[in-house]
Amino acid sequence: YQNCSKIPIVGEIAAGIPTVVNREYENYLQIPNEWIYSTERTFALEVTGNSMNGIWIERGDAVIVHQQDNAINGDIIVAIINGEATIKRYMTMGDSILLLSENNDFEPIQMKEEDIAINGKVIGVMKLCGDI
Repeated sequence: YQNCSKIPIVGEIAAGIPTVVNREYENYLQIPNEWIYSTERTFALEVTGNSMNGIWIERGDAVIVHQQDNAINGDIIVAIINGEATIKRYMTMGDSILLLSENNDFEPIQMKEEDIAINGKVIGVMKLCGDI
């Protein structure tokens, strides 16, 4: 497709630390170039949970992620905690970080900054039909 880029679907959001460094992936998404900052630093993850369904990020969706290690208040990020990845809203509170769900069934996660790693910022969501 013209004016589109092929980005890898690197796994599920709960499957660990996603990377896009020199790997061959089985599944890809074609997305318009204007949706992404950099094809080399953009990847997709399949959502497996429902903690963000209040903002229409639901199980089975693909989130489009720009790989970066920083965030500002309000960003939706991929956070790595104890080797597991999760999508949450990022907020600072004093010298702590709050990771907020968009589902009232989930409590906020309060962490020290050094106890989490930011793997990327969610820049889009694609509603998918069937398995990817």
